[in-house]
Amino acid sequence: MRRPSLVTIALVPVLLGLMGNLVMGTVKVPDRARLWVWVATALLVVAAVGIEVRRSRPGGWAGQAGIGVDAAASQLAVAVRTQWRQEEERRQVHTPFPLAVRWHAVPDALMDHWANICRVPAGVGAGSLELTGQLDRIVEIYRRIPSGRLVILGRAGSGKTVLALRLVLDLLDVWTTGDPVPVIFSLGSWNPSTASLREWLCDRLVRDYPGLVAPGPAGMSLAAKLVNDHRILPVLDGFDEIATGLHGKALTALSAATAMPLLLTSRPQEYRAAVAAGAAVLTGAAGVELADLTPADLADYLPLTTRRAGTGSGTTTVWDPVLACLRDRPSSLATANLAAVLSTPLMIGLARTIYSDNPDRDPAVLLDTHQFGTATALEDHLLGAFVPAAYQHSWLHLPAGHRRARGYELERAQRWLGYIAHHLDRLNSRDLAWWQLGKTLPLLEILPLGMIVMIVCMLAGIVVTLPFWLVNELPGGYGGEFAVGLLGGLQAALLLGNTYSFMLSFPDLVQPGRVQRPTSGTTKIVLAGVVIGFVAGILIWLLNDNLESAMQAGLAGGLAFGLVSGLGGFEGPVDIKAAPSPWDLLITDRRKAALQALGWWLAAGLMLGLGSVLELDSGFGYAFGLLFGYGLWHLVGNSVWVRWVVFARFWLPLGGRLPWAVMAFLDDAHQRGVLRQTGPVYQFRHARLQDHLAGHYRNTKHHRQLASDQGRSRLAVLTALADEDAAH
Repeated sequence: MRRPSLVTIALVPVLLGLMGNLVMGTVKVPDRARLWVWVATALLVVAAVGIEVRRSRPGGWAGQAGIGVDAAASQLAVAVRTQWRQEEERRQVHTPFPLAVRWHAVPDALMDHWANICRVPAGVGAGSLELTGQLDRIVEIYRRIPSGRLVILGRAGSGKTVLALRLVLDLLDVWTTGDPVPVIFSLGSWNPSTASLREWLCDRLVRDYPGLVAPGPAGMSLAAKLVNDHRILPVLDGFDEIATGLHGKALTALSAATAMPLLLTSRPQEYRAAVAAGAAVLTGAAGVELADLTPADLADYLPLTTRRAGTGSGTTTVWDPVLACLRDRPSSLATANLAAVLSTPLMIGLARTIYSDNPDRDPAVLLDTHQFGTATALEDHLLGAFVPAAYQHSWLHLPAGHRRARGYELERAQRWLGYIAHHLDRLNSRDLAWWQLGKTLPLLEILPLGMIVMIVCMLAGIVVTLPFWLVNELPGGYGGEFAVGLLGGLQAALLLGNTYSFMLSFPDLVQPGRVQRPTSGTTKIVLAGVVIGFVAGILIWLLNDNLESAMQAGLAGGLAFGLVSGLGGFEGPVDIKAAPSPWDLLITDRRKAALQALGWWLAAGLMLGLGSVLELDSGFGYAFGLLFGYGLWHLVGNSVWVRWVVFARFWLPLGGRLPWAVMAFLDDAHQRGVLRQTGPVYQFRHARLQDHLAGHYRNTKHHRQLASDQGRSRLAVLTALADEDAAH
């Protein structure tokens, strides 16, 4: 949704203040000037509506020249390729080489008719396609499908996401102008009951690549134009992660978009259940299912992930004894369990981190049936040992351009990661968005925070009026300015505190903003702000018949509002290739909030100077306080950065639920492979890891509560015994 311009935002408090003052009778308007007041008010309303209508048109008020769809697609292709190549390197997909992910066609009951898949005319028969393949042939297999619609099924950790990532990068390697740009979307956040597929795709594109919010042809954003013109190939990862009960609706919505090529990944159970519930498969889609890795794949891969032990021709690795058991005794309980567990890339990746990267640990323990009698016990062990293995080093050497990793105590890191996983579970989400870290807090915690913010803003309103009062207490000044200025500041602070408390309860009302480059329409916006502010100033200062005083006040107000409105020129298009990271989005939201607040404070300072020169009356102090208060409103109420500071940098660390340097910790966890990055949000390496950490956090919290209750019970017993002894 497009935000209102700063000019419109400036008009709203003016109109509300004018109507409130007229009702309360605090502004005395002569009868002969009353008509002009209402005419000016109508002009302000028309101006506000006109500005918003103008801004909604392509190339409108913001003066955006816009770029063509082909240029936007080319820039998007560069951004997607750069983003996912870096992520693939962090996941060590090619170190030492990619695992042998293979697949075969699913049963016909999970695929559409071959005639629909092959897009043949009615009455023309169509034969089946050969879909069997492996990782390095994914583009070849996909291009055999005329409909461009493919479903990839596989159990948890089987490599669906890696396969989707490989398809995207391989397609981008041969991408040419006119081809659709493959983009990965995490499907778990989609609610088909509230947003259509195209709306959701556009929203995700704008979030991950903000330059696409710029207006394109036909009066729509570049994101909407690319989606509607089928210039995006959606790679929809995680159909199984959609909220329970919505899989059938989601499959129906995907089937309805028959003209849209796409790739969909899912666990088999959820997809089969959705097909059974809706009695239909994904229209026009072929299907494949990933196969398990074999002991031979392990023998080729695992020894190359660790260093050799010994010298000469008899050199071995820590994995050789384990692999020998898998080869020589395949029917034993220990080897059967281990072969079943190490049949997916996820578990192999965890085992590699735990044992290959740590010379002090011996993977032979995985064959101990006393510790791990079942395959489930082995999986729990690998999931539980992964985080300690990832944090076994106190520091890491990071690539150039990254922050150096910090040392974290394992117990604290596990607690913080557990709280984050628990937080995401309560949100029913896989996306870790920094601006939503306080979203699951109970109302009893949110309300005190809102009150604290309100008190701080009221104190700021008092402090900012003190210099103004001192200046006006000098000979020739107006002693009443302190009272009226203080009143304005406190009123604005009160409004801010209440607004902020409300927005803390409903965090989705405000989303991160970003500072963007100035556009060619900045001058027009400044002039428009001056004109509108001039009219607003006349309305505010029209207290008597002194036309000269009213014109002077209008000039001051016009210049002030023009200055604020001119900052709207920084909301032009950004480079589409500059896909934001979580750090980038945090920094730019902070900059935008500070820039908008600075505009209001400069406007307040400008009115202060002009008011002193023109010797305006005591109503000026009230307006000055309001301007400063609305500057605070832009800095606090209209920015998620302050909410981030309140929650993630103060309240949650104060209770030990998060570290004080949250973003540094998340970035460090990303570098260690515990988290992965998807656009401006983080995700856990895998959904199973998130579920494991969340469950461990809840169990630990429960045990701590039990221990605390037991401690209080023992203390009560000891106290009672002591009292009894004292009585005797």
